[in-house]
Amino acid sequence: AIGTAALFGFKFEENFNRPYLATNLFEFWSRWHISLSTWLRDYLYRPLGGNRVSRPRALFNLMVVMGLGGLWHGADWRFAIWGLAHGAMECGIRVWWWLTGKPPKEGPVARVRAGLGMLATFLVVVLTRVVFRSPTLAHAGEMYARLWEGSLGLANVSTLVWVMLAVAVVSHVTPLRLFHQVGELFVRMPVPVRAVVLVGVGLGVRHLASVEARSYVYFQF
Repeated sequence: AIGTAALFGFKFEENFNRPYLATNLFEFWSRWHISLSTWLRDYLYRPLGGNRVSRPRALFNLMVVMGLGGLWHGADWRFAIWGLAHGAMECGIRVWWWLTGKPPKEGPVARVRAGLGMLATFLVVVLTRVVFRSPTLAHAGEMYARLWEGSLGLANVSTLVWVMLAVAVVSHVTPLRLFHQVGELFVRMPVPVRAVVLVGVGLGVRHLASVEARSYVYFQF
């Protein structure tokens, strides 16, 4: 979407800023679907009083915002539960910070806490997404039960999926300046070379699309 808009002279801001590097859920939501999360912050959370009110009211505001953020995806209990689950865990984080203070950002202890926070945030996001993506709550419960039993079904994951996951992980942790440098290098290439690269990328995308045709999840919202 950003690249297509740029072809017509429009500059769209980044909507996802490597969210899986977030060390807590608040940071995750500042990196994930930024246009939606900032809209909820500016037009719902802040008008409700944000965190400038009493502590119980601030926690209530978090639950309202995250619950409605879930229902933004559709009038379904799955989305409401998903949003409220994120809201409840954000409330838990906020209470913990009130009791202990926000964790330091520098030093070896801070790095360890950041790593553990990143892992915990990733697990929370992925596990709650089971409810979000399941067709029914019963199906979500079945998936959770199989996860609890250790029935992961990894044998059903194709080699292509493993390769794409590896590419996604590597690209997610690659410094952004490297992406910018590659982009600048591409622009300086001769036109025939750029044409060959673009055709190669197009053929690769076409091949991936032919493997399993599936509509983009956000088309339903």
